[in-house]
Amino acid sequence: MPVEIQSLLPSITDIGLLACLSIVYGELSRVISDRKARSVTLGFLFGLISLVSSLYHAAGGASLLADNGAIFVGLAAAFLGMLGALTALGFAFLVGVALGTNSPIEPVQLILACAVGTLWHMKIRGLVRSKLLALIVLGALLNAALLPSYIWAPDTASLAPGVALQVSLLVNLAISLLFGAFVERERGMLEAELHLRQMANTDQLTGLHNRRTLIAAFDSRPRKAKGHALLLIDVDNFKSVNDAHGHAAGDEVLRHISRHLQDIVRSGDIVCRIGGEEFAVLLQADSWEEAQAAGERLRSEVERHRVRIAQLALQVTVSIGIAWWRDETTFDRELAAADEALYRAKRGGRNCTRLAVERSTEEQVLQP
Repeated sequence: MPVEIQSLLPSITDIGLLACLSIVYGELSRVISDRKARSVTLGFLFGLISLVSSLYHAAGGASLLADNGAIFVGLAAAFLGMLGALTALGFAFLVGVALGTNSPIEPVQLILACAVGTLWHMKIRGLVRSKLLALIVLGALLNAALLPSYIWAPDTASLAPGVALQVSLLVNLAISLLFGAFVERERGMLEAELHLRQMANTDQLTGLHNRRTLIAAFDSRPRKAKGHALLLIDVDNFKSVNDAHGHAAGDEVLRHISRHLQDIVRSGDIVCRIGGEEFAVLLQADSWEEAQAAGERLRSEVERHRVRIAQLALQVTVSIGIAWWRDETTFDRELAAADEALYRAKRGGRNCTRLAVERSTEEQVLQP
């Protein structure tokens, strides 16, 4: 193989590593939802790729650069933030020390690459409007961070020093541009997927969860809890509000109630709008008394706050049906129980709560 081609192999390998990194980056970004866990996991991945690149450059002997692996630590800092950057830096350095592969200049390269990547992530990225220009700046900064390797080991290149420098700078710039473009595209796709998922699981008028989310929350509820409750909440005389004041006023009533429900419930409780003027709350309750107290608290809070529309201050009340259970059950069973309790609340004069207590799978006790 011609020596010129052999000299280019490590840099070509870096582009291959970049392709693998891009694929795994996209998959992990979808699988790991927690931001910190994702940053740490990807940081380890970037550090591993950096180490592999360094090992390959060291084994090549006739490569353009003594070491080019630091660029991947710089990319980690640029696209993962501080946590991912420190993870990649620590992994690449410590494992390199353990394997005895670190050259004297390598720690300097890693730290410089991490520093310029962090600078780009925190400052420069937001200042440059053009994404392409921002990526070019990133490539230039990472090239600057790698300059010590040229100065430290100029004799490692089989090509003429000037050609080696030019080709390496172009390769490094290409790596920054390609990976940056991939990350931007991936982020756009993830944001679009998240938006579609939110639309599928969110009521567009109130911003609350919808019926789909309620069922999913029911199925994933903690099985070790002493009890659960499902509250069905119906706005009293809602049709009269629409008829007297218009549908815009009716929409404002629904938004008003949704805000108060969210303010009143605990952080772990699920509030949903399941259709029309009907809402649902899924919560943990150790006893039926606790479930009934929660329902009464919601009812009284809604009654206490008037809905202000233009010059009007509307008095709005709700009726609530509550199903409480301890044993294993199904969503349809408890929804039917809560719906029956809600029917009795409306038949009993509205603006009240009624309870259905599930004591076992065979017996159901209804509050009169």
